[in-house]
Amino acid sequence: MTYIKRTTPQEIFWSEKIGQSYLENNKFEPEERLQTRSQFFDLFKNIDPNSKILECGCNNGTNLAILNKMGFNNLHGLEIYKGAVEEAKTNTPYATITEGTMLNLPYKDNEFDVVFTCGVLIHQNPENSLPTTLNEIYRVSKNNILGYEHYSKEFESRGNYRGEIDRYWSGPFDKFIQNLYPNIVLKNSFTIDHKGKFINYFFQK
Repeated sequence: MTYIKRTTPQEIFWSEKIGQSYLENNKFEPEERLQTRSQFFDLFKNIDPNSKILECGCNNGTNLAILNKMGFNNLHGLEIYKGAVEEAKTNTPYATITEGTMLNLPYKDNEFDVVFTCGVLIHQNPENSLPTTLNEIYRVSKNNILGYEHYSKEFESRGNYRGEIDRYWSGPFDKFIQNLYPNIVLKNSFTIDHKGKFINYFFQK
């Protein structure tokens, strides 16, 4: 049995409080997801299909299924809620799904060619857990870091999220990453409007 140490309010919130309800509401619909986030997945078109790819916060595996249809086969997902881990394993038998926390990724340094998140960093507190999470993403990424996150010019809490405050932030994630790692190269960054403004970014180490 896997034991994952959960210490932050965000980790406890997702793994013990709302993990199941979120999973039930987050349908496994890769074709619909691709339509609404096509511009994000376009960022993968210039990436070698043999790349080893990790999604942090993969939930039921929808994004990994999209990448598999695009021709990527070396796919890995990290998810904190055990129920979502099991569903992702069923939905994406071609991917390796691991139960774990982004604050302490269970992988070696530079293990993945690509590490990405989709609507996951928005749930990390920008004053504490977000820098820790990004340090881990940076550590395990050998080449590329991609993201699709809720954008605003400054970090701001989105208020009440599923019954609790300070569980959802929008912010300038691309600039935040650039400030953390000045030597990283921003290859692409743009915002789109889809139920609020979202930023797509592509960094190269």
